[in-house]
Amino acid sequence: MKQTMMAKPDTSGLVSGSSTVKVSLYGRLNPAIRYAATESMSSIQALDNSHSSSRFGIRAAGAVNKNTTASALIEVGVNGPNRPGSGFDISGSGPAIGLRIAQASIGNTDMGTVTIGHGWRAGSGGFGANFVGTGHVFGIWGPGGDGIAATMDGEEAGNGVRHGAGPISAFGAREARIQYNTPSLMGVGLEGSYNQDKGWSAGASFSGFPNMKEVSIALNAAYHSNGENGESKGFGVSGSLRHNASGMIATGMYGKQDDNTAWMIEGGWTGKVNDAGPTSLTVGYGRWGDGVSESTRYHFAINQAIASAGTSVYFGVSYDTGDATVPAVTAVAPSIVAVADPTAAFPGREMMTRYTIATPADTATVDDDAVLMPEDGATITLAADHTNIGADETPVLDAADTPAAVTALPDGYQSLKYNAGTDAAPATATERDGVITIIAGVLIRF
Repeated sequence: MKQTMMAKPDTSGLVSGSSTVKVSLYGRLNPAIRYAATESMSSIQALDNSHSSSRFGIRAAGAVNKNTTASALIEVGVNGPNRPGSGFDISGSGPAIGLRIAQASIGNTDMGTVTIGHGWRAGSGGFGANFVGTGHVFGIWGPGGDGIAATMDGEEAGNGVRHGAGPISAFGAREARIQYNTPSLMGVGLEGSYNQDKGWSAGASFSGFPNMKEVSIALNAAYHSNGENGESKGFGVSGSLRHNASGMIATGMYGKQDDNTAWMIEGGWTGKVNDAGPTSLTVGYGRWGDGVSESTRYHFAINQAIASAGTSVYFGVSYDTGDATVPAVTAVAPSIVAVADPTAAFPGREMMTRYTIATPADTATVDDDAVLMPEDGATITLAADHTNIGADETPVLDAADTPAAVTALPDGYQSLKYNAGTDAAPATATERDGVITIIAGVLIRF
């Protein structure tokens, strides 16, 4: 029997089960330490900086012909306690492993690329035009991306309101879709996708003219409609300009999704300070709102790349403040409604009736006499005697009082339910405590 020699393993990457398909492994790990504080409380936490979360993936690609490639991508997120979900207490946000991407693509250099499966939908880069080297420290997600419950001025820590407002989730979302990306033409690329739940998205990008050397330009725009009837709609635009000789960078972003709005500007610099790799500095300012509350954030970030190890070490400080508005409340009158009980026959009644209160609660005054009122949501049964008020019984109030009189109880109903109603209240805006966040971490790419 002839002995077959085994092929030498490819030590430059993974060994594919098919000799015609190239497989590679990639990933990143992004642990961080965060200190967060308001006037009322503070916390130090070790967590996964999910502005650029830890993950690993496998790519596979094979050539159909010299211009066409078929590829597959599977990516899994590996998060410890995540940054947005941690707040001041990370006890309920343990490690989690979840699918991020599972898709197949076929791309042609002249015709573009078609992708099907679970992954980034078209326009996910609506906020992605950014040359600053600190995007993994603070992002367009704003103060809400930290998940801290900021307390109202002067109140105890338990009376927290959300840290931030107006999250923009239309961009950066992953879901099942079929997508088409055009080839780049003079730096312009277009993309569109039909998404799960009958939604659709579109995006456009411009990466600058080929012969432009002194300045680098990036422009992105995106639009998203979610659901068959466009239940949620949003758009986002971003632009970044870098002067290549000096390393100075300016960036701006704006987005709107339903009632949520977000905008942010950043100025930065990237250059050589040491031999390890590029050093990046960024300062930024942004505002976020949802029609009810608003937040304003100032931030500073520094990132030092260590090129030989595929590693970045970073540090950032942010401060945000804003208001938390309690929406207006429309008055709802107290009422008594019939509750169905198909097992019990109860004759219809055409009269003012009395009912029994199982658990006395608040009292109300009828004709200057204090009477017992049931608790909100309590079930009450009709009194057996309609001529005399028995123990723990009170008459149903007439139309001049509340709740309105009950004069009829349909057949097949045996009990009533009391709805206490609500008083009207105007919308009120209250300044909340400012939140300071300090974060330091290491981002390792492989």
